[in-house]
Amino acid sequence: MGVAQNNSQMKVDQSQSRRTGESSTEPMFVAYYQSGEPKQYVANVLLEDHADVIWCGTSLGVYQLTQAGDQWSFSFVDMGMPMRPEGSDVQTLVEDHHAALWLGTIASGLYRYLSDGHTERYTTQQGLPTNDVRALLEDRAGHLWVGTRAGLCLLVSNPKPNQLIVARALAKKDGLVANEVRSLFQSADGRLWVVYHPGRRYRLGRSMRRRTLMPGFAGVPSSCDV
Repeated sequence: MGVAQNNSQMKVDQSQSRRTGESSTEPMFVAYYQSGEPKQYVANVLLEDHADVIWCGTSLGVYQLTQAGDQWSFSFVDMGMPMRPEGSDVQTLVEDHHAALWLGTIASGLYRYLSDGHTERYTTQQGLPTNDVRALLEDRAGHLWVGTRAGLCLLVSNPKPNQLIVARALAKKDGLVANEVRSLFQSADGRLWVVYHPGRRYRLGRSMRRRTLMPGFAGVPSSCDV
């Protein structure tokens, strides 16, 4: 189990945490840094893919975590992201049913990393409402949803870099309480749940509402042409 906190990953020794009444000199948490030293970057998100590879999205691009003995290290994966402020800031990761890795960034759009190592980039030129992507979800039907700062998008079934990729875009005019989508989740009954950011202030409780996209919505709306 991993937790991203500021510029480090902290590994929890679960077997140790299960023991009660035992004392140990071994630390429960171990911090890992890029190149072995704390750096001025932020680790935002972790994902383990189908091949048990751990990916870490950071403010300076994406890394693989590799293990040699008891040591873990970061290996930078160059996906051609612009190395400028926020251009390589990875906020969200998801692996689709084709084993492709999708990455959402704050300022340079959406990336798809294919199993052969080829990278595709999708931006407003391919129909995204903004290049600020905050959430990704592949639903049980295999459709990819993209949460952005300007609404929610359902992608076409076979996106290509030289074509428009948005099958349907949803925003406040369609019933969302706010356009900035922060997290996406599909519950056991098939409904899609959206966490939104209501303006400049983000508060749990009254200000964060959960709602379905449509009354009785389960899975992908039948009206979406994908």
